[in-house]
Order: sequence, then C-alpha cells, then structure tokens
Amino acid sequence: MVTVHHRTVSVSVDGLDDLDVFWREAGPADAPVLLLLHGYPSSSHMFRHLIPALADRFRVIAPDLVGFGRSSAPSVEEFDYTFAALAEVTGRFLATIGVSRYAIYVQDYGAPVGWRLALADPSAVTGVVSQNGNAYEEGFVPSFWDPIWADAAERTDATRDALRPALGRAAVEWQYTHGVPDPSVVDPDAWSTTSRSSPAPARTTFSSRSSATTPPTASSTRRCTPGSASPAYRCSRSGAGTTRSSPPPVRRPSRGTRRTRASSWSTADTSSSSRTSTASSRRSGSGTPSSEVPPDQPAATRS
Repeated sequence: MVTVHHRTVSVSVDGLDDLDVFWREAGPADAPVLLLLHGYPSSSHMFRHLIPALADRFRVIAPDLVGFGRSSAPSVEEFDYTFAALAEVTGRFLATIGVSRYAIYVQDYGAPVGWRLALADPSAVTGVVSQNGNAYEEGFVPSFWDPIWADAAERTDATRDALRPALGRAAVEWQYTHGVPDPSVVDPDAWSTTSRSSPAPARTTFSSRSSATTPPTASSTRRCTPGSASPAYRCSRSGAGTTRSSPPPVRRPSRGTRRTRASSWSTADTSSSSRTSTASSRRSGSGTPSSEVPPDQPAATRS
C-alpha cells in the first residue's frame, strides 16, 4: 500500500513572510519528481487518487496553491493574487523542500503557474503534461471571460458583482458535475471540501487580475517552442536567441500590475531533453467550457 504524506512548510516572498504551503507527497525520495499543479476551484485534494497510482515511478508532489486548500490565504491587501505571484511562491516552495528538477502536470489554474516556472528556469523542467492548460489567447471564450477582463481593466462595484456568482456553491458544484452522464458517480466531498477550504478565491472574486496575466505568457510560450530559436539558447518574447546565461529569479509583481513578468524572462529550447504530452479536453477557456457557463452566472457571462 502506498503511503501518502501530508505536510506543510513555510516560505517567504518579497514583502511577506511565513506563507504556509501544504502539499501531498508519495513515492521514493530518489525517484524523478512529478509536480502536480491543481486548478480552480480545487486543491491537491483533486489528486488524492492519482498520487498513489504514480508513486511507484515518481516522487509525486502536489501542493495547494496559496489561497486554496490548506495553504495560507492572506488578504488581498497582503498578497497579489496573480499567476506571477503564485508561481513565485511555488518556486520558493520547491527550493525549500530541495527540488531543483521536475516534470510538471498542469490543469486549469495550475497551467499558467507551471508555464511561468518553466519560463523562469527552463533547465529545471524535464517534461510537461497539460490537461486543459490553455496557453493561447484563442482559448479564452469571450462570453465567459469578458466580465473578468473588464474587472481587470477597471475594478468597480459593478464588475465585482458580476463575478460573485461564480463563487457560489452551485457554480462550484457545476465545475465538478457538468457534462457527467451520471452525477451520482462524482463524490460530493470534492466540492464540499473546496467550499470549506478555499477562502481566498471567495475574497478575491475569481482572481481576475491573475487571469489577465495569461495572454502575454501565451505569446512568450508560442515563440519559445522548438524551432523558434537555436537549440540550447534562450528565447526572448520577441523570439530572438539571446544568451545562455541563467534567467532572472521570479519576482513578485508590484500591486496593480496586470501584465506578467514573463515579458522580461527567458526560456530555452528544450526539445532534446523534454518530452511534452498534451491531454486534449473538450473544455476550453481555462476551466470553462466554450459553449456554456455555470447556471447561476450573470447574464453578461452567458453565451
């Protein structure tokens, strides 16, 4: 029987100390590391069955992103809930537990975090498995995302109110059961656990500023794929091969910043060392189907 460990470690980021990061871990300590990055509105709890299935081949590590699950949930006055900031915390977490090379499995919200980790330190990532991990602007369906972009551009009471229904219990349950022929096969503890243990997304109302940082990273990722630059060279956002020097560290964005630091980061052609596997999904728009939105979403977000 596989033993899954449940642990918490404190990390510090610029201007904020002692953030607790909870994670689940299983597998041999000397095995290749597989980092599982969860989506919205879940936590590492979503991997509770997958972790034991992979632990015979990998050291499986599944953290709760800040604001989700059992990790710290600082207020929006203390922490910028952007993908850049979440990536910084995740990078500090990995360094704290002594992980320097790893493959990533990304899903939904975990994907923009994973892409930023890869862009910040391409040599650390040995492989990528992406499930519903959009890295392209076309994946963001206007009928769902327009209210989020509006809130990111100018935050008002009206834009806040337009997003609040997405955090209701019915909308969270919909994330787990929509499209399932027989909802009775879905364990209700999944969304019940989410509702109890993820206070920060409720306070930040869908992290709209975080969502707004994805398109620039998508652009950078596209231009830094195999063939876009000479092998083993860094690739800037413009696609030009630059230098072999190490990329700068992930930095926390200043408050109010809505565009990713990825525009100044570097990445490398890793076609000789990385194996990329993409699991296609019928869902798009970073966790929201292209043709439908949760039942209690405001009319402005319906297709």
